[in-house]
Amino acid sequence: MGGGERHPKPSVFKMYSKRDDENAPTNTNLGENLGLFMDLQTFGDRVLRKLCFSHVVHSIQRMNMKHKNDAKNRALQNIIFSMLQNKDEGKTKRALVVLCDLHHRRVWFDERTANAISTACFHSSSR
Repeated sequence: MGGGERHPKPSVFKMYSKRDDENAPTNTNLGENLGLFMDLQTFGDRVLRKLCFSHVVHSIQRMNMKHKNDAKNRALQNIIFSMLQNKDEGKTKRALVVLCDLHHRRVWFDERTANAISTACFHSSSR
């Protein structure tokens, strides 16, 4: 890798503009690629995992900054909640970490998210 760049950003992240609110034009919708970003978090590369995690959390946080769009939030929550039911321990763990972080930041601070986090405690995995 030339140019002193040790870990170049994947081109997937370049699809998004800096502002992802409803008035700003965006190239893609986070809901369309949320599953991809969650899957990328399960790979072994630490930099990629951190980049995907921060992108998901900050995009959802930015989307809810001015006002909460319940329809979009519910669609994104359904994707992450379905990942909590996954048999793959890595995907389930990453979905739980994202949910806990969004709950901690008071972005998704509702009973639906709290119930999903508490239900994840009873996952078939021992960890």
